[in-house]
Amino acid sequence: MRWVAVDDQSFNVLECPEFWALLLYLGDGKMDDTDLPHQTKIMQMVLDEYCKEYNKTKGDLKNALGHISMTTDLWSDPNCDSYMAVTAHFMMWGEKNRLEYMT
Repeated sequence: MRWVAVDDQSFNVLECPEFWALLLYLGDGKMDDTDLPHQTKIMQMVLDEYCKEYNKTKGDLKNALGHISMTTDLWSDPNCDSYMAVTAHFMMWGEKNRLEYMT
């Protein structure tokens, strides 16, 4: 799951027979086809992780001390793919009752 997200891979790559052969080869004979997750399993894992982080962020924002400042940035890469970032800046109580600056 992490490789798919970090390397911006398509979920379809998980169904490629050569990719499976590579994973099985790297598994050194300790794995078989049933140990490798298909794209639907990885998609569900990504969605579950997103929901977990989304709910954590909602909770952090609800518990913010004072105001929440928002900033945005727009840009495009050399291939003309457009991106937008939204950042929230706020303070909250952290571990050991210490104030933490969150961004």
